[in-house]
Amino acid sequence: MALALSQQLAIGCTGFKVGDEVFGFFLGSYAQYSLTACGVIALKPQKLNLVEAGTLPVAALTSMQGLNLTGAPWADRKDLTVVVTGGQGGTGVFALQLAKAFAPHARVITAASGGGIDLVKKLGADEVFDYHKVDMFSALADNSVDIVFDNIGHPGTADKAMHAIRPGGTYAVLSGGSQGKISDNPKAHVKQIPYSGVKPNTADLEQLAKFFDSGAVVPVTLSTYDLAELPAAFTRSLAHGVYGKISMKIENDTPPVMPSVVV
Repeated sequence: MALALSQQLAIGCTGFKVGDEVFGFFLGSYAQYSLTACGVIALKPQKLNLVEAGTLPVAALTSMQGLNLTGAPWADRKDLTVVVTGGQGGTGVFALQLAKAFAPHARVITAASGGGIDLVKKLGADEVFDYHKVDMFSALADNSVDIVFDNIGHPGTADKAMHAIRPGGTYAVLSGGSQGKISDNPKAHVKQIPYSGVKPNTADLEQLAKFFDSGAVVPVTLSTYDLAELPAAFTRSLAHGVYGKISMKIENDTPPVMPSVVV
């Protein structure tokens, strides 16, 4: 979520001032006013508006922290191959771009379908499998990839992926809220990381903002809804063919504000 700070900041909340536009994690997100702790927000990317910035904190930070766990950034790696299991969803669209930002020469592989195939190619995917036609890990050769970021977490993916990961490689699965888990029979010298989800903090949000301000990563928004259309937004999010994020636009006579920031 992203808002403009107003009224009064709590004592000890340094680095912000009234009027700052920030993004991060808030209480009461579907509202014109909200509370938060100053340790879980940051100044929003300057190149993005509040609606665009509001789509980033959970999905983009989840992807960035997940890739960090696998060893990113990999600026010195010119032969790296990274797999993102689902490239067209909320976390996937950011994971693809961040993998390229962390390792410009990396080969990035993912799965998508329909219009998502063209989308992930535009976002930097070098090889895309149509998951309606082929199982990606059945198609990948033995010892052909270094990093698998399993942002989908389907049961059994770790076992399917293991043959494709080179010794010294890493499999990280986003396990919070899904049935995904690490393999009970991993390949020797392959590291496995169960990743339960995002850990909000200002420093990582600031790093994320730099990626968006530099243009290395861009927001991907399928559609935007007003506050009165909240049920329709949830209905759309549960339907098929959602690419990227769905955003909420909260308007009033004054810009979106919050009454205070708590420590």
